[in-house]
Amino acid sequence: MAYDFFNETFIVFETIISLVIVVSCLLVYLRTRELFSLSLQKGIKYFSNAYLLFTICFTVRYVLNAFTFFSNIFETLPSFALFLRFIIYFTASLGGFYLAYSIMWRKFESDFSKRINLFRNLFFIIAAILISLIELYLLLAHGIDEPFVFLITMMVLLLSAILVNCKQFHCYTKKVTNPFVSTVGLGFGIFFAIFLGTLLFPIIPTAHFYIWGIVTIFFVTATNNVLKYSK
Repeated sequence: MAYDFFNETFIVFETIISLVIVVSCLLVYLRTRELFSLSLQKGIKYFSNAYLLFTICFTVRYVLNAFTFFSNIFETLPSFALFLRFIIYFTASLGGFYLAYSIMWRKFESDFSKRINLFRNLFFIIAAILISLIELYLLLAHGIDEPFVFLITMMVLLLSAILVNCKQFHCYTKKVTNPFVSTVGLGFGIFFAIFLGTLLFPIIPTAHFYIWGIVTIFFVTATNNVLKYSK
């Protein structure tokens, strides 16, 4: 996103958190990919796909912020800047779909595996494209820079996945020990924190630092949970 208070502190902060988040996502992707090769458990495969997409998303996000800081890419290369935004929204949305599906797949694939396998990826891709295009339309047509449609969609999606999973496995009355389920919960927390930061930014610009600090902690916590589980 474009910010009004670009300075050295901002770009240093962005570099640090982006590096931590990207490395965290990459570690989870590599470890879960290894787990999938051993277990062939579909939920792990979808979870791994989500973290690969998040790795791409936050890498591109940093590239966009760096270009904006050093050359104001929105003025010099507006089409390229919009393309980068599209990639960010698309990969984050698609990652959100796979993250939610990673704990719900049994409910859908138990009886309709062939049909689901045929249309699932296509549905996710089309939905992610629509979310991305809506965000770009709101930016270009109405000047709405805040990704509220994307964030609300992701929060509703992940919360629904958690509730469905809890109902299926009765985790309302017992402790959740599956790190993949708890990571989806952290994913909801990440999107909620970003949503809160988006609301607060116009009023308290420094909230950006606190919110993204929290987001980074959530990513590190999720990574730690998965790596501990897979030892």
